Amino acid sequence: MPFGYATGMTLKSDEQMTSGPATRTFDTTRFTMRALMRSDTAALYGTLSDEAQCRYMSQPHFTSLEALADWLTDSEWPGRTWVATDKTDGTLAGRFVAFPGRDAGVLELGYITIAERQGHGVATECMTALVDHLFSEGIVAVSMWKLTRKTRLRCGSLNVSALPAKLTCVSTKSRTKACAIC
Repeated sequence: MPFGYATGMTLKSDEQMTSGPATRTFDTTRFTMRALMRSDTAALYGTLSDEAQCRYMSQPHFTSLEALADWLTDSEWPGRTWVATDKTDGTLAGRFVAFPGRDAGVLELGYITIAERQGHGVATECMTALVDHLFSEGIVAVSMWKLTRKTRLRCGSLNVSALPAKLTCVSTKSRTKACAIC
């Protein structure tokens, strides 16, 4: 089954990406997952301007808000982006993405949690909900990446037992057996 993704457009103000399938809002227990807006840049800047936080990203740390805003809203990037906002106070807790994977018909997922929120279950809760959300849209395969100090890891790097039963390792086709990459 083919999947769709938003190609977006460069955001000049506080508007959402609108071309392609909508990046629909959905909720987790503690967070609202909504489309990224250009005004979210400031909340992400503290984490994405930190060299240590960006060490294993394909993009080096950012040195200006404008550069980060342009990268976050790049019209050439073929993915969709959600931000998790805390239901209690509206603060931004992380950025979550889904984009065309290396394998046909597979979406790759990624995330970065705001530095102050790391270690508090934000990624597990939001990635679980994102996988459920994508499956409800008809997406049939996902591959998740988590950046660590040693290497890039695939789906096994998350708490697999907390993820939906439909999620399996794309290499071994197993829910319980991770591949050599995982």
